[in-house]
Amino acid sequence: MDKKEVKPAADIKDVTDKLLSKVFRDNDVFFAFNREQIEEGKKEGIKYIANKSLNMFYNIEKKDTIYLEMDNAIEEAQRIDKELHTKEQIILRELINYECFYICDFTDAVAPLEAYGYTIQDIQPIFLKYLQKYSE
Repeated sequence: MDKKEVKPAADIKDVTDKLLSKVFRDNDVFFAFNREQIEEGKKEGIKYIANKSLNMFYNIEKKDTIYLEMDNAIEEAQRIDKELHTKEQIILRELINYECFYICDFTDAVAPLEAYGYTIQDIQPIFLKYLQKYSE
Protein backbone atom coordinates (compact mmCIF):
# COMPACT_ATOMS: atom_id res chain seq x y z
CA MET A 1 0.00 0.00 0.00
CA ASP A 2 1.19 3.47 -0.86
CA LYS A 3 2.41 5.42 2.18
CA LYS A 4 1.16 8.69 0.69
CA GLU A 5 -1.98 9.87 2.46
CA VAL A 6 -5.05 11.03 0.59
CA LYS A 7 -8.01 13.19 1.50
CA PRO A 8 -11.32 11.40 2.01
CA ALA A 9 -13.68 11.40 -0.96
CA ALA A 10 -16.27 14.14 -1.08
CA ASP A 11 -19.77 13.09 -0.10
CA ILE A 12 -21.89 11.95 -3.04
CA LYS A 13 -25.17 12.77 -1.29
CA ASP A 14 -26.01 15.49 -3.84
CA VAL A 15 -25.51 13.09 -6.76
CA THR A 16 -27.55 10.37 -5.07
CA ASP A 17 -30.30 12.83 -4.13
CA LYS A 18 -30.52 14.14 -7.70
CA LEU A 19 -30.79 10.64 -9.18
CA LEU A 20 -33.33 9.47 -6.60
CA SER A 21 -35.38 12.65 -6.99
CA LYS A 22 -35.78 11.86 -10.69
CA VAL A 23 -36.96 8.34 -9.82
CA PHE A 24 -39.41 9.81 -7.31
CA ARG A 25 -40.77 12.34 -9.83
CA ASP A 26 -41.10 9.70 -12.56
CA ASN A 27 -42.98 7.36 -10.23
CA ASP A 28 -45.23 9.89 -8.48
CA VAL A 29 -43.50 9.26 -5.14
CA PHE A 30 -44.04 11.42 -2.09
CA PHE A 31 -43.25 11.05 1.58
CA ALA A 32 -45.78 11.81 4.28
CA PHE A 33 -45.89 11.51 8.04
CA ASN A 34 -49.50 12.41 8.76
CA ARG A 35 -52.92 12.37 7.11
CA GLU A 36 -52.67 16.03 6.01
CA GLN A 37 -49.37 15.40 4.20
CA ILE A 38 -50.83 12.32 2.55
CA GLU A 39 -53.77 14.30 1.21
CA GLU A 40 -51.47 17.11 0.02
CA GLY A 41 -49.14 14.68 -1.76
CA LYS A 42 -51.76 12.76 -3.71
CA LYS A 43 -52.37 13.59 -7.34
CA GLU A 44 -55.84 13.20 -8.75
CA GLY A 45 -56.40 10.06 -10.81
CA ILE A 46 -53.47 8.14 -9.31
CA LYS A 47 -53.93 5.22 -6.96
CA TYR A 48 -51.15 5.02 -4.39
CA ILE A 49 -49.52 2.23 -2.43
CA ALA A 50 -47.60 2.89 0.79
CA ASN A 51 -44.31 1.62 2.11
CA LYS A 52 -45.03 2.38 5.74
CA SER A 53 -41.50 1.77 6.98
CA LEU A 54 -40.28 4.59 4.70
CA ASN A 55 -43.44 6.71 4.88
CA MET A 56 -43.24 6.55 1.10
CA PHE A 57 -46.29 6.62 -1.17
CA TYR A 58 -46.04 5.78 -4.86
CA ASN A 59 -48.16 5.08 -7.91
CA ILE A 60 -49.48 1.52 -7.61
CA GLU A 61 -48.91 1.05 -11.34
CA LYS A 62 -45.17 1.37 -10.64
CA LYS A 63 -45.09 -1.22 -7.84
CA ASP A 64 -43.11 -3.71 -9.93
CA THR A 65 -40.37 -1.27 -10.95
CA ILE A 66 -39.96 1.44 -8.29
CA TYR A 67 -37.46 -0.42 -6.11
CA LEU A 68 -35.41 -1.56 -9.10
CA GLU A 69 -35.26 2.03 -10.32
CA MET A 70 -34.16 3.19 -6.86
CA ASP A 71 -31.43 0.52 -6.79
CA ASN A 72 -30.30 1.55 -10.27
CA ALA A 73 -30.07 5.20 -9.18
CA ILE A 74 -27.92 4.24 -6.19
CA GLU A 75 -25.68 2.05 -8.36
CA GLU A 76 -25.28 4.95 -10.81
CA ALA A 77 -24.29 7.27 -7.94
CA GLN A 78 -21.70 4.72 -6.83
CA ARG A 79 -20.37 4.45 -10.40
CA ILE A 80 -20.00 8.24 -10.55
CA ASP A 81 -18.34 8.19 -7.11
CA LYS A 82 -15.80 5.64 -8.37
CA GLU A 83 -15.09 7.82 -11.43
CA LEU A 84 -14.46 10.87 -9.24
CA HIS A 85 -12.56 9.24 -6.37
CA THR A 86 -10.04 6.51 -5.76
CA LYS A 87 -10.84 3.35 -3.85
CA GLU A 88 -8.75 4.62 -0.95
CA GLN A 89 -10.64 7.94 -0.84
CA ILE A 90 -14.03 6.21 -0.84
CA ILE A 91 -13.05 3.72 1.85
CA LEU A 92 -11.51 6.46 3.99
CA ARG A 93 -14.68 8.57 3.70
CA GLU A 94 -16.87 5.70 4.83
CA LEU A 95 -14.52 4.77 7.68
CA ILE A 96 -14.83 8.37 8.90
CA ASN A 97 -18.61 8.47 8.32
CA TYR A 98 -19.11 5.35 10.40
CA GLU A 99 -16.75 6.65 13.12
CA CYS A 100 -14.58 3.57 12.75
CA PHE A 101 -11.46 5.34 13.95
CA TYR A 102 -13.26 6.57 17.05
CA ILE A 103 -14.26 3.05 18.07
CA CYS A 104 -11.12 1.40 16.57
CA ASP A 105 -13.23 -1.04 14.58
CA PHE A 106 -14.12 -0.93 10.88
CA THR A 107 -16.88 -3.54 10.82
CA ASP A 108 -19.73 -0.98 10.66
CA ALA A 109 -18.36 0.27 7.32
CA VAL A 110 -18.01 -3.17 5.72
CA ALA A 111 -21.57 -3.61 4.40
CA PRO A 112 -21.80 -0.12 2.82
CA LEU A 113 -18.40 -0.63 1.20
CA GLU A 114 -19.32 -4.11 -0.02
CA ALA A 115 -22.07 -2.37 -2.01
CA TYR A 116 -19.19 -0.74 -3.92
CA GLY A 117 -17.58 -4.13 -4.49
CA TYR A 118 -14.88 -3.61 -1.85
CA THR A 119 -13.86 -6.43 0.49
CA ILE A 120 -12.46 -6.62 3.99
CA GLN A 121 -9.09 -7.18 2.31
CA ASP A 122 -9.50 -3.77 0.63
CA ILE A 123 -10.75 -2.02 3.78
CA GLN A 124 -8.43 -3.29 6.52
CA PRO A 125 -5.12 -1.93 5.12
CA ILE A 126 -6.65 1.52 4.64
CA PHE A 127 -8.12 1.41 8.14
CA LEU A 128 -4.73 0.52 9.60
CA LYS A 129 -2.94 3.16 7.49
CA TYR A 130 -5.11 5.98 8.88
CA LEU A 131 -5.93 4.63 12.34
CA GLN A 132 -3.41 6.71 14.23
CA LYS A 133 -4.13 9.90 12.31
CA TYR A 134 -7.90 9.80 12.75
CA SER A 135 -8.10 8.27 16.22
CA GLU A 136 -6.15 11.03 17.94
